[in-house]
Amino acid sequence: MWGLTSFYALRLPPKPTGSALLNRKAMIDQRIISKITLPDLSRAIPRPRLVQRATDSRAARVILITGQAAQGKSTLAAEIARRPGPTGAWMHLDSTDSDPVNFFRLLVHALETSRRGRDVSTFLKNPAIALGTKAGAGRIAELAGAFVDEIIARTPVRIVMDGLDQLSGNAESMALVQRVLDAISPPSCLVLVSRETPPLHLESLRIRQELVVLDNGDLAFSTDEIYRFYSVLYGLRLAPPQLAMIRKITDGWAGGLVLVWEVLRHVPDDQRMAFIDNGLPAAMHGQRLAYFSEAVFSGLDEATRNFLIRSSIFETIDPPMAARYLDDQPVGDIDAIINTLVRRNLFIHPLYDVKTGWGYRYNQLFRDFLLDKFHRVLDRQTQQALFGRAADLAWDAGRFEEAIRFFLQAEAFDKAAAGIKKIAMGLSAQGRFADLAGWIDILPGAMIEDDAWLSLYRAVGRRISDGRRNIRVFSAALDRFNTKGDQRGQLLALAYLIESAVFIGHPAPALNRWLETAWAMLERVSGNRYYPFAKAVLWMQVAFGFISGTGDLQKGLSACRNAMLLASTIEDETLTVNATIIHVFGYTMAGEFAAAEKALAGIHQLVAAAYPEYRALRNLVRIKLALSKGDLASAQRLLDYNQEDIDKFGLLFLYPIHVDFSGLLQIHQRRFDAVGRTAHHLTDVATLAANPLYNGLALRLRALKAYHQGHYERACRWAGEAAEVISRSLGESIHLFRCRLIVGMVAYHLDDLTGARQALESARDFFSRMSSHLSLAEARLGLSLVARAMGEDEAAQGHLESGLSLAASKGYETFPILSAFDVAAACSPVLPDSRSRTARLARRVLARLSPHPPVPAGGSDAGGGSGARRPAETSGKGGSRPDLDIRTLGGFEVRLGGGKVLADAQWTGLRQKLLLKAILVNGCREIPKDILMDALWPDSSQEAALKRFKVTLHRLRRILASDGNPRAGASCISLKDNRVSLDMGRCRVDVNDFLAACDQIRQFRRDDDDRRLLSACRRAAEIYRGDFLPEEPYLSWAETKRAALKDQYLTVLMEMAGLFERKGDLEQAVRHCGIVIQADPLAEQAHQQLMRLLQRQGRRSAALKVYRDLADTLAAELDTAPDPATTRLYEEIVRAS
Repeated sequence: MWGLTSFYALRLPPKPTGSALLNRKAMIDQRIISKITLPDLSRAIPRPRLVQRATDSRAARVILITGQAAQGKSTLAAEIARRPGPTGAWMHLDSTDSDPVNFFRLLVHALETSRRGRDVSTFLKNPAIALGTKAGAGRIAELAGAFVDEIIARTPVRIVMDGLDQLSGNAESMALVQRVLDAISPPSCLVLVSRETPPLHLESLRIRQELVVLDNGDLAFSTDEIYRFYSVLYGLRLAPPQLAMIRKITDGWAGGLVLVWEVLRHVPDDQRMAFIDNGLPAAMHGQRLAYFSEAVFSGLDEATRNFLIRSSIFETIDPPMAARYLDDQPVGDIDAIINTLVRRNLFIHPLYDVKTGWGYRYNQLFRDFLLDKFHRVLDRQTQQALFGRAADLAWDAGRFEEAIRFFLQAEAFDKAAAGIKKIAMGLSAQGRFADLAGWIDILPGAMIEDDAWLSLYRAVGRRISDGRRNIRVFSAALDRFNTKGDQRGQLLALAYLIESAVFIGHPAPALNRWLETAWAMLERVSGNRYYPFAKAVLWMQVAFGFISGTGDLQKGLSACRNAMLLASTIEDETLTVNATIIHVFGYTMAGEFAAAEKALAGIHQLVAAAYPEYRALRNLVRIKLALSKGDLASAQRLLDYNQEDIDKFGLLFLYPIHVDFSGLLQIHQRRFDAVGRTAHHLTDVATLAANPLYNGLALRLRALKAYHQGHYERACRWAGEAAEVISRSLGESIHLFRCRLIVGMVAYHLDDLTGARQALESARDFFSRMSSHLSLAEARLGLSLVARAMGEDEAAQGHLESGLSLAASKGYETFPILSAFDVAAACSPVLPDSRSRTARLARRVLARLSPHPPVPAGGSDAGGGSGARRPAETSGKGGSRPDLDIRTLGGFEVRLGGGKVLADAQWTGLRQKLLLKAILVNGCREIPKDILMDALWPDSSQEAALKRFKVTLHRLRRILASDGNPRAGASCISLKDNRVSLDMGRCRVDVNDFLAACDQIRQFRRDDDDRRLLSACRRAAEIYRGDFLPEEPYLSWAETKRAALKDQYLTVLMEMAGLFERKGDLEQAVRHCGIVIQADPLAEQAHQQLMRLLQRQGRRSAALKVYRDLADTLAAELDTAPDPATTRLYEEIVRAS
């Protein structure tokens, strides 16, 4: 086995403070700075009535400001943001923020600016190098939620999103807005500014009175506000009649008030009142009231008009740069022009930043109007000259992104390409692939094809979505870099070539060739200090290729350690976390779950929030732990969560191990038909991925299924094949020796005791060396069986004691490989010694086994066979096996005495099965036959129904005797005195076991015995595998019992939650409340208890979200609100914050 002990702990870079923060701010794109700077309000008219209305409600989470253009929406939002209380964070949105990466960067910078001294660099390093095929908005939305949770948990904040309507109609960023909305809770709030109602889930907020809406009517200026508008801004004092006239003409529209002044300023002072009464209505009629009328623009002097047109290409106007840009243009004194526009309130917003000074931004509609003028008034040559000059100035100022945009508009493609290549790696590290590809797409096609770097950068952003096409692109780029001797290009092209090949399942020979080339290149350049980022990326992708692509875990884990070391050296958190995730994946594939858990614990939790890969791998480790504890419900829940993440984020590299774990769980659940399908599916995955290891895992799963079913010869054959395949892929590994564990147990059943001992001892020794404690305990239990069969009782006792002691010390209660029959057989000999510790441990293990496990069919595939070893019979009356084992919870299934499941074809019709179900629904005992006749033949006459009943009962008895015992069916179902009964001494029904466990729960609750109460609860929860007869959703006579049983199950879970809470195990209490809510989203008591538990854990945001989710569900399903008690609890949590 190769060394797996070396692990480089994550080293997060020190948090910058003071000048470091200022330096980072200096590096922020000027465009970002202008978009996160609060507008200056020195010439704004305060509107306290609206601010008070918006902020009065302590429960308000969202303030929505909607209205037409130039209605004062942004100004009002800025006034709310500056109000005392939560810090204001400003986001001015435009169409580029439809890209979720851009939106998220803006959000992070906005909150960093509002929380000066707070380091948010962790979040800016988002997972640009995702390990899934679906990066998209979902991943970034999760990161946004974690980020906002982190921020508001420390200090309340008001986040203003201005210009939400500027996002495109199907903008992926809307998922981030919704996620931020979900995370926000009072006293923090989200202020949305838009010309229209955004496509968000707002109705439930309205019902809970957590939404404040200010619309066009609310924003209209009152007469008092109109008076202050003209008196403060223009020194014009109006009398009530004139105020009323202006209010009537403009409807209180802020833009209209500005246009009125543009008319009045040309009227002599002593004639203005009369003009308002008589001339103003005509002057403002019709098109004159259009937002950007030609009348206002043409009323400006020529120098101002020239300035407005030529400066419209800038998103933010920097006066010194504008002066250099227009030094030979007929625009006059720029400072004087800007000051005049601001003083006259002509749709220009002043912005002030401590670092960059004053800047100005046009109202978006005004800018659109001016840009239209720019393209219509100026000839093409002048336009390109202006774009080119703006680009040169931006480049000299170090504003490279702005320069690239201008170069592209100037069609200076050579300069644009040079700029793109200069900053492309930085953009890639930020995940801004959409911006990068968008710029490159504007360049001439021939230029892209002739430039290996441009081809590479464009393909990087599409390396998963473009599939096989990118294999050709990366291969061609690699060839060019090889020809030019461009080492950095070679490293990166190989890295992305390998990654794309793994994701699309490229043929193994090609992938192996690239991996070997990469390995040789990395060893060759290991001595130089150049290109550490590119080397780290390639080491990481080589690791990914070996682990997920070819199954060579030795080389994969070695490459991973190199990647982690380099990433840590250059303090790149994104690379470090990705390399660690691949490392954990390698440990998981190798079965090293302890090492995997240790590695996961080293990842910074805030960084991990961005990685669904982290969550999925963590869940795989927890699934393994849940299986060892016998907690099948938790294992199933975690597998379901992982399936969602794999589908949502395209985590295809985790899919094979996920499928393998699904098969192990299905074996524990004794769903052997499902195990067969899972193994077949895993074989398909192995074929598609060209990875032999997956085929070995599929063979091992088939062998394990056959072993548990008692088909030992078949299990022997498949286990041997699996061991051979896995040995070729991994060498000596956990997976190989788990195969040998199966080989040993199968050999024991086939009476090859020498072979069994050899296989089990080799497995024991390996598991001991690797500290794989669960598998070691299983090997020792297996050896105890072999030793006892060989007459070595003392050795058998030693193996059993050491195996059970190890399992007890580690908290293992079930075993993933050994069958329940073999565990019972190993433990049974010590049971008579009631006082020994080994006997106590054995009873504890047996208590966790399936209550009446069917015995394997025997040593051969045909069944029977004297070589099959069976555990002692413990089920049924007098220790005998029941003739019928009927399961109704989670699906209907009937097992005959030999453990054989009745197949659908054996029922020979629906009525026989329905009759048995009707007997079960009605309590199994003393059921008047008339009740059963009414249930099955409600529309038939009494005579016809009776005849059909007798025929169906006869057929049912014959079906239940199909195990070869002709008396079994008749003896299990009796008809006496016109009443039908199941013989409960010969039948086992899971519902009855569940109800018996519930009776025990009530008894132990009365006895105040928490230990036995928890044990009974666990027993009941284990029996309840799902709803009663779920395959019959439309049988009215089954529905009542189904609902009653589900209510009892949820009561059991709530009991367990309370028990765990009393023990101080809040995490388990939270988990059980969550299971209840998942099963019944309207269970208000569970929501209340979950809110209290989360508050005790300090997870206030999560507690408030529980309430909001409940309110959403109640509003949607029942059109009602939560119970007042739930609402009071919610308000208490809000006040406590």
